[in-house]
Amino acid sequence: MIEIEYVEPTLIDKIRLISEKYSKKHQWVKAIEEVHELLRELILTSEPSENLWLEMVDVAVMSIQIAMQHNAMDKLGIGMEYKVSRQLKRMLEEGVITTEEYEKYQSNTRHQFD
Repeated sequence: MIEIEYVEPTLIDKIRLISEKYSKKHQWVKAIEEVHELLRELILTSEPSENLWLEMVDVAVMSIQIAMQHNAMDKLGIGMEYKVSRQLKRMLEEGVITTEEYEKYQSNTRHQFD
């Protein structure tokens, strides 16, 4: 007899389900709404609050859902690597990090935005 074991869905599985059940247009509009809420929270508060963290999560989750709906999850990873790499270069030029730090954290980056 074959025994089938239930595997609890991961967070990414749950986000994927949500992205599959709503239309691209619906999620696009929802993402705009969430970005506005985050911006409002950033403008109105002077220190991080629980609500700020939740608004950041809303924007992050909506971004992932939209990327899933457009088969672009790899673009998020590549884009993040590009943006972080570019910031590290700026920090090196500004003297915020050392050459050694730059070289250590610059390794293994790949991006297609250059």
